[in-house]
Amino acid sequence: MSSADRRGSIGTSAPWLRSQSRRYGLAVLAVAGATALQLGLRSLGPFHVAFILFYPTVVLVAMRAGLWPGMVATLLATVSGAYFFLEPANSFVIRTPEDLVGPTLFAIIGVFLTLLTCSGKQVEQALRVSEDRYRDLVEHSEDLVCTHDLAGDLISLNPAPARVLGCVSSEPLRPAWPPGQATV
Repeated sequence: MSSADRRGSIGTSAPWLRSQSRRYGLAVLAVAGATALQLGLRSLGPFHVAFILFYPTVVLVAMRAGLWPGMVATLLATVSGAYFFLEPANSFVIRTPEDLVGPTLFAIIGVFLTLLTCSGKQVEQALRVSEDRYRDLVEHSEDLVCTHDLAGDLISLNPAPARVLGCVSSEPLRPAWPPGQATV
C-alpha cells in the first residue's frame, strides 16, 4: 500500500480518533474528567490534591490524540487548575507575581511532558511516511534510479528501467563501463 493510499493522521493511535474534532474533544473531555475528579477528591478530605491528576491526563491525551491536542489539554488543565485549585478558589485573581508561578510552572512541565510523549512516536511515523514516499517515487519512476558499490556492481535498480534493460531489478549487474571510468 502506498503512502498516497493511507490517510491516517500522525499521532493518532486509536482508529476512532481520526478526525480533528474527536482528537480535540478527547482533550476537553479528559481535562473535564480530571477536574471533576479532583474537585470530588478535594471535597472528601482536607488534603490538597491540586494538579495531581492533570499530568497523567495530559500524557494520555498526547499519547492517544497527538501533539496539538496534548498542548490544548495542557492549556485547559492550567486554566482549570488555576481557577479551581489556587487560592482564592473559583477566581482568577492575581494579587502578586508569585500567583503566576504555579500555573506557569505547571504549563511548562505539561508542555515538556507532551513533547516528550509525542516526539518519538511522531518522528517514527514521519520517517515511515517519508520512506513510503521515497519508495513510491523510485518504484514508479521511469527514469533510471540505481545504487552501486565501490567496485561498480549495481546493487539495486528501479523496476521500469530494469524492464527496458531486460533484467531483473533484484539481481546484481555488471555495468557496461569498466570500473573506475564511470562519471557522475
